[in-house]
Amino acid sequence: MEPDGGLLKLAQKRINKAPFKVEVLQMGAEQIILPDDSIDTVLSTWTLCTIPDIEAALAQARRVLKPGDN
Repeated sequence: MEPDGGLLKLAQKRINKAPFKVEVLQMGAEQIILPDDSIDTVLSTWTLCTIPDIEAALAQARRVLKPGDN
């Protein structure tokens, strides 16, 4: 997920070279438009300090994670 179109464009070259499928959603983390329990892993790198509503973003991450050891 990335809300900034410019950063998505910058990342596109690496995404195209990935040896696996990469799906990027242009959206913020506060309202993830994915079904509940639909994601295996949530990874955040150097981004939490940029999210205006951190509590909402973390709640959304928890919501979309599949049940298990999370």
